[in-house]
Amino acid sequence: MCTPSRAALMTGKYPTRTGLQHHVLRNAEPRGLPLHEKILPQHLKEAGYITHMIGKWHLGYYQKRMTPTNRGFDSFFGYYSGMADYYNYTMTANIAEEYIAFDLWENHQSVRKYIGEYATELFTKKAIGRINDHNYEKPLFLYLSHLAPHFANAYDPVQVPQKYVDRFPDIAHEGRRKYTATVAALDDSVGQIMEALRLKGAANNTLVVFSSDNGGAGAERGLEFGPPFTFASNWPLRGAKSSQ
Repeated sequence: MCTPSRAALMTGKYPTRTGLQHHVLRNAEPRGLPLHEKILPQHLKEAGYITHMIGKWHLGYYQKRMTPTNRGFDSFFGYYSGMADYYNYTMTANIAEEYIAFDLWENHQSVRKYIGEYATELFTKKAIGRINDHNYEKPLFLYLSHLAPHFANAYDPVQVPQKYVDRFPDIAHEGRRKYTATVAALDDSVGQIMEALRLKGAANNTLVVFSSDNGGAGAERGLEFGPPFTFASNWPLRGAKSSQ
């Protein structure tokens, strides 16, 4: 799940050790990753790294001191909550109306000028910019936490440009075809980032860790929680995200 797995990645501890083992943080929930926990970018800063984060935080934001640039990251471009629309960066799924708000930030400033840009491509562009602008006399820690392939919202859960959908004409089911396209966009992102590292001469001196926070939110999720879901398949495993 989103919050527990991120807490584990940032601290190296089981989520039960940080109090974040119970599902995920909701919008405006007044808690997060405890401030007494020293997290990965803080350790790396002490080792001389330049640290940047792009994408999904989901470890608490009800106090400014809980946000990424107050927890070891030199910069942050992304969103604080658990999900968002891939184009307008507003979370509307499974949330009370009074908590619906725009959620895309550059450090502590909201950045509405990116409305309309597809999230996977936008985050990739920002990550490549960090790679290209970095002075490699110092080591770089870049934490890229993509929105894809998380569902977007209840009325349009799987969002992806048509150019990716068109790659898969042989997949008959529209939902499966669109979900495959979101993963293809994510796969392209990985390839573009690796190519950027290669062009900077940094690929052979870079450790790349690729991880997912949970299984796919397939139709099984809808049996318990209702929409939205993403038409993902976890076969040969049973169930889906949240179906436990």
